[in-house]
Amino acid sequence: SAIEAFLSTCAIWRHWPLRSICLSELRVSDSAVLGKALSSAAPKVLRLQHLALRSAAASLLQAFAGHELELLDLSGNNLSEDDFDLLLKVAGALKLHGLVLSCNPNISQ
Repeated sequence: SAIEAFLSTCAIWRHWPLRSICLSELRVSDSAVLGKALSSAAPKVLRLQHLALRSAAASLLQAFAGHELELLDLSGNNLSEDDFDLLLKVAGALKLHGLVLSCNPNISQ
């Protein structure tokens, strides 16, 4: 699959000065594996848009504990209030400067 091909390249990412990674409208089967691969690139901007992550967003972001992110964009992931509570717990381990949660209509506050 395209995601598997993408993940197979993660070993060389440490040699690239990647500033931003954007994944949009893909089907994610294992968010923890994807998180590990993405965190190895140490991006400053991470846009994970319209991936239907829901509560899996928290397990993906656990791989970024201790990392500094200028921007985390979780737009359109159908997040709920419960998912957001999990994200807040994980976000405490991140050095997060900006968060985008647009198009998540189940978050009301």
